[in-house]
Parts: sequence; C-alpha cells; structure tokens
Amino acid sequence: MDHWVTINGNHVPILEPQGGSPERKEPEQKPQQEQPVTSVTILGKKVIIVYPPGLSAEEELRISKKIVAAADLLNKNADSQHYLNKGKYSGENLWRGEESASTTQLGIGNKIGFTTTQKNDLQNYMKDRAQMQKHMMEGLRY
Repeated sequence: MDHWVTINGNHVPILEPQGGSPERKEPEQKPQQEQPVTSVTILGKKVIIVYPPGLSAEEELRISKKIVAAADLLNKNADSQHYLNKGKYSGENLWRGEESASTTQLGIGNKIGFTTTQKNDLQNYMKDRAQMQKHMMEGLRY
C-alpha cells in the first residue's frame, strides 16, 4: 500500500514494494523534487503565490520555504494572542481582550502589507468598544 505524507506543504508518496518475483528488482524510485508552494493560508485566508519570472527553481524553492515559515509564524501568533488573553478579561471588560488581539493583528498587517483601507477599518473597529464587546460575547458572524 502506498502512503502520502506532507512535507513543507508538498504531498510526497511513500511507496511500498508490490510483491512479484523475489529475483526481480523493482527500478529504484527517485524521490520527488520539492516544489515551491503555490498558496498558503494566512489568518484563515488563502493567499496565492506568484513567483516573478526569471527565477531559478532553487530560488523559487528558497523563497517558498520562507513564505511557508512566515505564514506559520503569523498564524501561530494571531491565534496565540486570543489564547493568551483567555480568562484575562471578564464582564464589561471583555472588549480589552479583543483590543489586544486587534493590536497584534494590526502589527502583523503592517508587516505583511495591509492597505490603507484595511488599516483604517481595523483602527476604527478598535475605537468601537461596544462592537468589540459584542464580538467577544457573541463570536464572529459573517
């Protein structure tokens, strides 16, 4: 039975022998080359990656690995802020937990290139304590 594992976002087959005559050797399988990722998920959003023309395969793979590492770091930190705030605020001060997490999100957004509109929207949301309190009490609604 063949198995597939994921390494750095790439599916790689693990091949097991398929029987046959013991005298007959199966041709050696060359390992699949690592491929650069074509998308990552950051903060729940799929981000398509387009590499500039003219890059070598090695350059694309090196960039790909850095993108994957950065996406993992962003996702862990954004989730961590809500986790760190859990139980810290209660009652009428639940909004403070959302403000803290939103501040972290704004910092991340500034690093990954939020547009002016995205920055302004988040900053305006952070000024609305009642809306943040409602979000913490009821959760996110789309």
